[in-house]
Amino acid sequence: MSHSLKVPFLDLALQYHSIQEELETAALRTLRSGRYIMGDEVVEFERKFAEYTGSRYAIGVASGTDAIQLALRALGIGPGDDVLSVANVSAPTVCAILATGARPVLIDIDPRTFNMDPNRLADYLNKSSDRNQIKAIVPVHLYGRSADMKSIKEIANQFEIKVVEDASQAHGASAGEDMAGTIGEIGCFSLYPTKNLGACGDAGVIVTNDPLVAEKLQMLRNYGERSRYDNSLIGFNSRLDEIQASLLNVKLKHLRRWTERRRQIACKYNQSLGKLGINTPGDSIENLAGHVYHLYVIQVANREQFQSDLMQLGVGTAVHYPKPIHHQLAFQGVCVTDGALGVTEQACRTVVSLPLYPEMTDEAVEMVCDSISQLVRSGRCTLQNMA
Repeated sequence: MSHSLKVPFLDLALQYHSIQEELETAALRTLRSGRYIMGDEVVEFERKFAEYTGSRYAIGVASGTDAIQLALRALGIGPGDDVLSVANVSAPTVCAILATGARPVLIDIDPRTFNMDPNRLADYLNKSSDRNQIKAIVPVHLYGRSADMKSIKEIANQFEIKVVEDASQAHGASAGEDMAGTIGEIGCFSLYPTKNLGACGDAGVIVTNDPLVAEKLQMLRNYGERSRYDNSLIGFNSRLDEIQASLLNVKLKHLRRWTERRRQIACKYNQSLGKLGINTPGDSIENLAGHVYHLYVIQVANREQFQSDLMQLGVGTAVHYPKPIHHQLAFQGVCVTDGALGVTEQACRTVVSLPLYPEMTDEAVEMVCDSISQLVRSGRCTLQNMA
């Protein structure tokens, strides 16, 4: 955070101060308990998160990346398998796929939602000569809006492919009548500090309704142990620790209130920016009520200039994400695409994330809107509208 900014892109200290006493009480209670790994706080968080998502089981793990890797392993995904996902994300989703030994195949996105395009997914599966290698789909619910899970699940069922949802940016988002993360075989959530539900360090959680999958995940996260010193699988050290779980138990109580505030801010942005000719996340998008606005993203053709001008006016911004996965040096030769990812590449060149977090005041929201209005009306903001 830059302290010179009147409206920083994000300030996690504001959330901490808003519930400081609750967090410190929980952390101190855990420290005094002498139980720091796989204790009552983890059990309680898993119970509460399962209830929150409407899932039968929740399994706490060390990170969102581990959540995806362990989920794929629990479904038997490994070397020689292909896993379909998207390229307009940060590295963890693809790193998790690669950690299993599987090959990521990147599908282009819908220009309205930035999520996986079901039409491109179906085309790839219909044309693929290696269809038997394709064992899983990992749709990413980007920015807080669910992917088109109805279509994706129908396609997956048609081809008998498992679905592991990356819901790391979509805690509480809905996809039709269901919550994001609960529609595929397994749902994975990052609890990184910046997420809508974030720990004060690395953490993650997995949800499923399958008791056998849940049991396997519980073993995989803890060295493959069925019980102490009884190793049934080759597993990992990926446990959610007690202190993080205690803090998450506090924060989960506030999540619905925080989500409502995010939606209020997004509504103000939609109303103000829509008048300027900016395509907002609220434009002609079905199921908008299910959006939890982890990020509020618009598209601007002259992005660097736009960000610089806003910073001069005291408003911070960020870019999620500037370089698609298939252009990253680390992933050359280990990922394939479903062809030209034109929509993905255009999005990565033009997306800008505006400040949006529950602790923002109405005055701060108004300042963001007024600053952007000033740039648009002066001609210093070149709009790049979605298709």
